[in-house]
Amino acid sequence: TLGTPRFPRHTRHDTMRLLGFAFSALLLAAAHPATPAAPPLVAQIAPAEFAARREALVTRLDDGAVLVLAAPEAAQDYLPWSQSRPFYYLTGFREPNAALLLARVNGSIRATLFVSPRDPAQEVWTGARLGVDGVQPATGMQGRDIAELRAAVDSVLRGDTRLYVVGDFSGGPTTLSPHEQYVNALKAAFPSARIVDGTGAVALLRGKKSE
Repeated sequence: TLGTPRFPRHTRHDTMRLLGFAFSALLLAAAHPATPAAPPLVAQIAPAEFAARREALVTRLDDGAVLVLAAPEAAQDYLPWSQSRPFYYLTGFREPNAALLLARVNGSIRATLFVSPRDPAQEVWTGARLGVDGVQPATGMQGRDIAELRAAVDSVLRGDTRLYVVGDFSGGPTTLSPHEQYVNALKAAFPSARIVDGTGAVALLRGKKSE
């Protein structure tokens, strides 16, 4: 006959080891919280509404191209981050380090969204990213790698086209915001370029309720 099974007895040392492992796991989870994969767009606002907002902005600033800059990545991954309100208003896009370039070509508006490429290893910490290939299905805009933005903007400025830039220009006299630094670099490379702050135009549009 089979006897009563015997289970190993846990000593106090074993118990303390288990408690130590559990405490270490809690500390690790607190230091590196998992970021849920949030959808890039808000479901309540259709892509057509964002497209209408972009068209209204280009119509208001009809004499040039428009560059809209997203909020940069937070300096540390544990710091809070929020998207630039003008950028979100025009795109519905939630990711940092992105840009929207608008131009009227042959009577129609061309909207290009520059985004960071997918990086599965990095997304463990940042959350899922849309990636270049995901831009068009999700937003209806053309997607391009953010690394190609500067070349695209330089091409606009070489054509002697006025460039309206929408971004965060609230830096102080001694500390420039990343967007101010970007615009200053453009002005240094193209001293005679017509680069204008277009942020106020978006503020006027945001004051008008969607129908």
